[in-house]
Amino acid sequence: MSGIPIRVVVADDDALVRSGLSAILSTEDDIDVVGEAIDGADVLGVVARTRPDIVLMDVRMPRIDGIEATRRLAGRADGPAVVVITTFESDSAVGDALAAGARSVAWLACAGQPPRRPGRPGSPRANARCWP
Repeated sequence: MSGIPIRVVVADDDALVRSGLSAILSTEDDIDVVGEAIDGADVLGVVARTRPDIVLMDVRMPRIDGIEATRRLAGRADGPAVVVITTFESDSAVGDALAAGARSVAWLACAGQPPRRPGRPGSPRANARCWP
């Protein structure tokens, strides 16, 4: 490993997805999974305690959804970068996530498929990519 590892929090209400992403990311020498959150309300506290560089955030979660949690984190001066992860291919969800302050959107349903081309600059899919 060279340099300081990237500190990541994984936020998803599906325990299997959350633990799977954490396990995959933990195999990388330059990534340190510092926390997991079960919903948008939980992620706010986990981020305050762990100070990650990046949050992988599901869109649809109970209590506070990923869009609102992204908005709250993006409003912090020292907030982490947020990459929204989803299985839903909705232009409105992508646009809402990016408008809330997400740096990118990744579709979990794209695993094993060639990466999608991002949309034109300024379009809702401008920063969208397939996962991983």
